Amino acid sequence: MASWKPIADLTADERAWTADDAAPEAEALRARWHARAEGPSRRHAEQRLERLWAIETGIIEGVYQIDRGITEQLVEHGIDAALIPHGMATPSGEYAARVASTHFEVLEGLFAFVKGERLLSTSYVKELHAAITREQADVEGIDALGRRAHAPLVHGEYKRLPNNPTRRNGSVHEYAPPIHVAAEMERLVEMNVRLAGVHPIMASAWLHHRLTQVHPFQDGNGRVARALATITLLRGGWLPMVVRREQRADYIAALESADAGNLSALADLMARFQAADLAALLASGES
Repeated sequence: MASWKPIADLTADERAWTADDAAPEAEALRARWHARAEGPSRRHAEQRLERLWAIETGIIEGVYQIDRGITEQLVEHGIDAALIPHGMATPSGEYAARVASTHFEVLEGLFAFVKGERLLSTSYVKELHAAITREQADVEGIDALGRRAHAPLVHGEYKRLPNNPTRRNGSVHEYAPPIHVAAEMERLVEMNVRLAGVHPIMASAWLHHRLTQVHPFQDGNGRVARALATITLLRGGWLPMVVRREQRADYIAALESADAGNLSALADLMARFQAADLAALLASGES
């Protein structure tokens, strides 16, 4: 069993982390993007990335699945169920489009949160969870007899029962017990304030990982974690944290490395994601 541990602050080495080793081109690409003049071409490129964030954040959690080709159509033209032919999404095109549209609205809210210079709070994290999961009626789990069962998903409230997953090898990964969640979330918010001066990518990796370490909600924790990471990235002048379906294995491996004490593995991966997305935005803006 991977036993739960209270969240910890950054180490001295983590506080000194920069993106240079993982993605030496990232800072230069960011500077080039911010120097790009405003205009329709730039905004179209940004909207494509925002729609991709909205769609992929649900796909990597298995909330729905959308065919890759159809995903590109949605990214290009907008998230609309009418663009999803029958059988190209599960459980249905209507549901997938509805949830992805909700994610898109959440991302717009994250931009507004950053622009308004609001401070992170536990109440906001709960609001974020309620918004992200509002179209999700229930959550699948295991009952007392070991059978798969569905239960209503409580939106915007901390979990009331343990949500420790069993890995394929039979081991159990233990998250914070329900009785400790409120205190751990208060600590997370307090410790997050002390990340001033830390590179935004490392700070976002810390916030993302510690949220998943607590796993405060019955479901939706991954989506909330990526949303919180996005807030920190946006504040630092970076892009939303997009994890594509084909990157999921590397992403999970980096989170597991962070579980083992190597948070830099997650920050390194996020830096490479940022560099690739910035390069794509610049290329798109030039076309």
